[in-house]
Amino acid sequence: MRGLGHSIAKGYENPHANEHNAAVQNTNSFEFDGSNDSLTIADHDDFSFSEEQNGYPDSPFSFAVWINRDSVSSNHALVCKASGSSAYEYRIFFIGDDLYMDHYDTSSGNYARRFKTNISTINTWEHYVVTFSGDTAGWTLYKNGADLGLLSSGSGGSDPKGDMENLGAKFQVGECVGLSDFDGHMCQLILWSKELAAYEVEYIYGGGTVARDPRTESYSYSAADSLVGWWPLDDANGHEDHGANGHDFTKVGNASLSSSANTPF
Repeated sequence: MRGLGHSIAKGYENPHANEHNAAVQNTNSFEFDGSNDSLTIADHDDFSFSEEQNGYPDSPFSFAVWINRDSVSSNHALVCKASGSSAYEYRIFFIGDDLYMDHYDTSSGNYARRFKTNISTINTWEHYVVTFSGDTAGWTLYKNGADLGLLSSGSGGSDPKGDMENLGAKFQVGECVGLSDFDGHMCQLILWSKELAAYEVEYIYGGGTVARDPRTESYSYSAADSLVGWWPLDDANGHEDHGANGHDFTKVGNASLSSSANTPF
């Protein structure tokens, strides 16, 4: 543990007095060994984003996580809402060092895809934020607080599109049907039912040296009311929801607390 409260690590200074950091800045994280280790939550409407909103076929969401990968040699699952071979809503995953974002129309068997190549490395802490507007092409990808720009596109089906359906699929981190299990460390996993603005992503990144508290709004962040869940993954109870919705993960396999890869905090 490095300390409490505000600017505490490696010379980072808060530009605004009302920034809100996590109460504990912890160097621990959860480790996933790449073989049957994951976190899972049973199907719940809070994790489905299939409602038409703002004129788009789906509703917005954003996902943030710090990761430190042990390998980039496989197609590692990051987060998904999918079960079996037919109940797919969305999947975010790596193929080697490329990051893919898919969302599905299960009834038609079609999906829309965006991806970015050559962005991930091993043995390095990386902060990723994926935002989705609800539109078919509405993905934006940020790494270490910066927008990675234009994404490549792909699709599947005769009428390629993504118009998600609310299915009986569980919400999973580190595991997903059709993918290999995540191999490495994770911490500070956050999900919102909102498309974060670029300045909010930069705020959550915290200069790469501080973990934010997403429950409290600030000059640079106004998404607290849209918080679905916050899982710090930095102590023995880090898989429990630190937000207000009670969405606690169930640990699968040997997914557990580790101090073997110090976080940036």
